[in-house]
Amino acid sequence: MIATALPENATNKSVTWSVENGTGQATISASGLVTAVSAGTVMAIATAADGSGVTGSLALTISQQTIAVTSITVSSANGNAEISSPGGTLQLNATVLPNNATNRMVAWSIENGTGQATIDENGLVTAMAEGTAVAAASAVDGSGVTGTLPLQIGSSNPTGLNEDTENQVLILQTGSQLQVHLKPGSGYNQAHIYNLLGNQLLSEQLEDTGYTFDISGLSQGIYVVVITGEGKDAIIKKAVSFR
Repeated sequence: MIATALPENATNKSVTWSVENGTGQATISASGLVTAVSAGTVMAIATAADGSGVTGSLALTISQQTIAVTSITVSSANGNAEISSPGGTLQLNATVLPNNATNRMVAWSIENGTGQATIDENGLVTAMAEGTAVAAASAVDGSGVTGTLPLQIGSSNPTGLNEDTENQVLILQTGSQLQVHLKPGSGYNQAHIYNLLGNQLLSEQLEDTGYTFDISGLSQGIYVVVITGEGKDAIIKKAVSFR
């Protein structure tokens, strides 16, 4: 800003600068340099420093200002941060502040820990292997702001035990063996192992208390164990990560 003070022979032609914010916001330095803060209108004011009370003003319009993201909070759609087993999914949401940030878009990513998972551009997590992982939502406006959420995939029990409490079916993978344990008298008598394409790879008749599969011929990955029984209305399906 430039202030022209009259008359030319005024004893003190110095001014003090100020800004009156309206729908927009700005600051002004002692030398009259205006710095925009947010879009809208403001009034720049020059006041005579000689005590005369004379002022001059100029209305300014501020446009195309960028409001940066200041915080991101990541949460899950169902209120918890756990996926029960590999193959399961969990929808995540990102709350971006301030509400008037110019660009509130985020980029999703996963940092795998003891477990493994993937995440798509919409925040949908797909579990791959049991353990822990951290989901992150990062601002794309260049502010460098990121929000994170730790995730638990499967049981936090390090033994890898997979338990169906209602039917009392236990599945435990150790090395090249997959153990299926049944409650005596459960009525389930067959177990089948499928890949994610739906192809049956192994099938065995179960003893009353279960069966131990040799899975040494199967590569690492996610498989589905299906347990059935004659006259049983319920079919038990479990996704298991072979390591």
